[in-house]
Amino acid sequence: MGEIKKRMKDRLDAFSDAIIAIIITVMVLELPIEKIGGSVDYLVLFRAIGIYAVSFCFVGNLWYQHAQVFNDTERVANKTVVMDLIFLFFMSLVPTFTKLMTDDTSKITVMLYGTLSLILLVVFQIIVSQIAEVKYSKHSKQHEVFNYIFARNFNYSIAAYVILIVLAFFFPRIALVLFIIIPIWSFVENSHEHGTLSLATRGMEEGRIQVPESVKNLSPDQRKALRAKLASTIKASRGAKDEIC
Repeated sequence: MGEIKKRMKDRLDAFSDAIIAIIITVMVLELPIEKIGGSVDYLVLFRAIGIYAVSFCFVGNLWYQHAQVFNDTERVANKTVVMDLIFLFFMSLVPTFTKLMTDDTSKITVMLYGTLSLILLVVFQIIVSQIAEVKYSKHSKQHEVFNYIFARNFNYSIAAYVILIVLAFFFPRIALVLFIIIPIWSFVENSHEHGTLSLATRGMEEGRIQVPESVKNLSPDQRKALRAKLASTIKASRGAKDEIC
């Protein structure tokens, strides 16, 4: 059964990569090239490229995080397969919503795009939680540390998208520009937190980091102390040029 689930994980990962590549290709093909008096309307083209850049960064960031999560596990549960298909369904709508913004950058189209982005973020977080549940099924402390490290980034992203959706109602063009910041910030934070988790896991396995039975029940001061311990462990490990597994 384990080997079957491993093959399913590999096939699902390859399928997701193919769909995401097609999504990016479709967005490029839908860039408008209008001619006025035989000349290309470069203002319209450059504006469309800017909107495409917003979607490209968003899709690219989700692909990167998706690849990281699937690389960190050897098998997936059936419910994760279902959630990943739901994720790809909503992801496949990105070119359509991007084209809507290109044709008419109004508060409605920008808010719809923000709502779609928010839905994708929530569905992806469910996938991450399900994979972590399988991966750390025999390591409850590591699972809690995983949730603790990644929860902040997720909560910040959720709050940012909600704020931008509201902002889009009043200032759609400003909100559209700001939509490009979230995936770039998330990409940087995810890379850092992935390294933090790897080093924290090693520290726990080697006894250098002592984690209480329940991380989620820690007081604010205890959480601050745990984060400081993780930070010092990372700094010491990098200083010693330890390899991140």
